[in-house]
Formats: sequence, C-alpha cells, structure tokens
Amino acid sequence: MALNDREKERIRSIAGNVFGDVEINQEGDMLFIAIPEGLDNELFFDRFYDAIKDIGFICFLTQDNTIGVIKRDRKVNNSVKLLLLIITLLSIVYAGFAYSSSYYSGSTDSESLFASIIYFVIPIFSIFLVREIPKVIIHKRSGIPYSLPIFVPNPISMGTMGLINAPEVPYKNRNDMIVSSSLSLIFGFILAMAFYIIGLEGFSYSLPVITSVNIPAHTISPPLIFQLIILKYLPIQGNLDPLAYAGWVGMIFTSFNAFPIGFLDGGVILALNRQELKRTISYIALFAMIIFSLTFPSWLILPIFILLLGVNAPMSLNHLQAIRTHSKILAVAVLLILFIGIVPYPFHTTQSSFSMNIQNNSGVVINNTSSNSLGGSVFFNFVVKNTGGAPIDPAFSISPSTSFNVTGYKATLSPGSEESFSISINSASVGSLGINKFQIGVTTGEFTRTATIEIYKLALSPTMKFNGSNPFLFHLFPNGSANLSFSSQLNQSIAIYMVGPNNMSYVASINGTNVGAKGTNLLTASGTMITGGTSESISIRALNGRLPFDVIAFNQTWMGAVAFVEP
Repeated sequence: MALNDREKERIRSIAGNVFGDVEINQEGDMLFIAIPEGLDNELFFDRFYDAIKDIGFICFLTQDNTIGVIKRDRKVNNSVKLLLLIITLLSIVYAGFAYSSSYYSGSTDSESLFASIIYFVIPIFSIFLVREIPKVIIHKRSGIPYSLPIFVPNPISMGTMGLINAPEVPYKNRNDMIVSSSLSLIFGFILAMAFYIIGLEGFSYSLPVITSVNIPAHTISPPLIFQLIILKYLPIQGNLDPLAYAGWVGMIFTSFNAFPIGFLDGGVILALNRQELKRTISYIALFAMIIFSLTFPSWLILPIFILLLGVNAPMSLNHLQAIRTHSKILAVAVLLILFIGIVPYPFHTTQSSFSMNIQNNSGVVINNTSSNSLGGSVFFNFVVKNTGGAPIDPAFSISPSTSFNVTGYKATLSPGSEESFSISINSASVGSLGINKFQIGVTTGEFTRTATIEIYKLALSPTMKFNGSNPFLFHLFPNGSANLSFSSQLNQSIAIYMVGPNNMSYVASINGTNVGAKGTNLLTASGTMITGGTSESISIRALNGRLPFDVIAFNQTWMGAVAFVEP
C-alpha cells in the first residue's frame, strides 16, 4: 500500500523524536530507517513501534539493524476462519454425540446430545479458551491486535486437531512469541489433564450400568508417559467417561500443537533458534507427523493445514531481541508436553465376536406391585460368550427405551469365556396392561445381537384366584407337579398361559386334558368361557426341571390372577 508525502513526513518526524537525526530511505511501499550505532535497539524499537501503531503503521527490524516501516492493511477477512470454526464445532458435536450415544447404552438421541454438549463440547472449547487467554493478554500488552486462530476440524475421529496461529500482525519480539505460545500449551494441557482425571474418577456424570464405546475402537491408548508414570489412570479398555474422553482428546491435540512446525504453537516457540535451524527442525517435525499418520490416518489432517499455511516458523518484528531465561524455561516445559501427551496410535481396532443365548423370552409383572417376589419385577437371563480373539465389554440396551438393571456384570470377557447376565425390569417401567414387546440389544461396539422379549402385565382381579389366593406362590419339589386350581366368581372369557423358560419342556393337564409344550404357551383355547363359581384343575410337571415358571389367567381387560411356581 503506497505511502503519500504527508505520511512519510509524519514517520520522519516520529523517527527523529525517538532516534534523533536518522537517515530514511524508501523502497517501494516501505521505508527503512538506519538506527544510529550505540542505541539499545530493543528499547528504541519498542518506543518507535508504539508511536506509529496508532496511525496505522507497523515496523520490523532487519538483520543489519535497520528498521523497516510499512502501512498495515486494516481490511481483514475472517470469513474462512469463521467457517472453519463452525465446521470444527459441528465436528466436535458429532464426535461427542457418537461417543456418548454408545457410552450411555440405551439413552435417547436427546440425552446423548445433552451429554455430548455438557461433557465433551464445552470441555473441548474450554481448553481452546484457556489456550487463547495468554495470547490475548500479551497482544493487548504489546499493542498488537489479537487475531482469531484457525480451528482444525477432525470429523474422522476426535472432532478436532486443535488450533493454528494466524496473526494479522507478527509479535513484537521473540520473548512475547515464546511466552504466549508456551503458556497456551501449558494451560491447555493442564486443563485437559484435569478433565481426564475427573472423568476417570466418575465425578462428571452418572455411570451407565454397562458401557461400550462404538468409535469403532476397542482400546484407547493414553499418552505414552501416562503408561509409565500414572498407571492408576491407565484404561485397559476404551470405555472412557465422555469428560475423560474430552480430556484425552485435549491432551492429544495440545501435544500435536506443540510440534515445532510452522504456525503451530511449537513452531512459534522456535523463535529462540536461528532461522536456518528453525527451517531444519520444522521439516524434521513435519516428516515425523506424516510418519504418525501412517499408523492413524487422522493425523494427516494437521500436516495438510500446515503445508497450506507454510512450514517455516514465523518471525517476530524484532527478531534480534535477546532470549530471556524464563522464555527458555517455558520452551523446555513445552518440549515435555510434546513427549508426555503424544499418542502415535490412539485407537486400537480388534477383531471380536460373541454369541448371546437368552434363556427366557417372556415374563410377568403385576400392576401397582413393588414386591419383586410377587410380580413387581420381571427378570430375563442371558449367557454371553466371547467367541472372538480379543476381550469384549458387553453392553445392554432396550427399545423402546425403558429403565432396567443388570446384574452378573463382569468388566471384561476374555476370549473363550462366558458370563451370565440378568436384566430386571420393574412393573412401573412397563407401559400398559397387556403384552408389551421390547428389543434387548447386546453390543460390544463392533457387533450387536438382539432378542425380542414379551412382558405380560396384569392387574390383579378380586374375582379370580389360584388355590384361593391372588397372587399365589407355589413351591415345587424336584420332579413334582404343580397342582393348581383356578376359580372365577364371574362368568367370563379367560385365557390361561404357562410362562416359562425357552428350554423348559413340560406336560400340562387342564381338567384332565393333557397339553405337552415347551416354553411359554397358551394352555386354554382362545375365548374359553369360565363359569362363575367353578374351578379349573391345572397340573404342570416340568420334564427337565427348569424353574421357575408362572401361570397366569386373565380376561379381555387384562384383569387376572397369577401363580408363581418356584423351587
């Protein structure tokens, strides 16, 4: 941008006030001021910079101790930065939603989105905010306008790869560059590590009954140093709490931003080295990052952005300023962060498979009953066997969504092992009277098995009874028969069901008529009329000793009676 005569005279006047009698030469759109020998170039450079910044100019120091002056273009287009910010936000929301919906098995989309925003998106952007605070402060102190960084999205896995510096005006001196970028990385890493530890301690959110993560990954590797130093916080499996996962992501992208390349914070810190050495280090670091991408393709996103912006590390306006001791200490701390937080191979995908055997597809609950032994809850029993070559963490879900509890849970099933599980659903969680069907899903992240269950929900009728009681509890001796008598005070159409395990074979007799069946089955013909005041004689003998089972009788409004047969 060309300088007019009035502007040149003003620069000459300011230079004379700061440096005394100086020689000013013009080359194109720039002015060059020769600093008199013996002056403290740092002190007088800062004075001159502060004097011309308010009139729209910036200055820089050349290798031959000459100050260059150029007019600053105030027209800055941040549309690309804002677009990348929006894309990164959406990428982080998506990554958090996918993780949370799998981690909190059985949760609705709205619940998963809430967990994603609160325990993943907000922590990630908190790390971004903390990282930018030192830069804002130093820019303000130096009188340099703060510039929004470039946000790097990573929709493939973690949501983001961090930030890249994109200053409109270079830093005033090398110490400002080192301090702002070092504190940015240190503050960001400390906050990320805090989220990681808090999430692992379970302080962030109510834990699911059983967790499984579909990212797809079986194992999430913590930073290498953590595996040696903080074994307490080493997750063998990949089931990190979403807040811990956010901290894990924050530690990784903060460590990658510590790479000494280009406009990454690690590249900015390279200001303490000679220009030739900075260029060599940048190319070595870029090569290392590309090598990492061979093990995990997502790492390639950051080198692509770096190559677009430039590999060479940026320079300050006063690149001849001496590096102070505290700047060197901070730079060493950043080097530690690079090695502490780096994870070359974060996600380990393994081949896994399992079989699921449900032992009973049907159960009975009674309306307005809380006692589990008398129909307040129904239990479904499963056997899950690991048939693959890698450990698995089975997780359960139910559709339509309803509350449930799981017992018999073992954290990890090793290859070839099996585990028995029992899912209980209470009466209040079953919507309406009648037959309620649900899909129970078992997943390990890679594979899912489903089974359909039926829950018969009855309301106890004062006019129907088994053996004079409703409900009736019958204790059956081994190899014995359950002899029941059903009675109704009213004339009504009644259906009588035997509800038992899938593999239970039995012989049932109703008023002398034999019925042989297996599992849950209707014992009476549909629409059978029961005369009030009479009783139906029912005898059931289990052929293979499978217990317990239930016998239910109900009318068209699902008012009925139930007999629980237990050993």
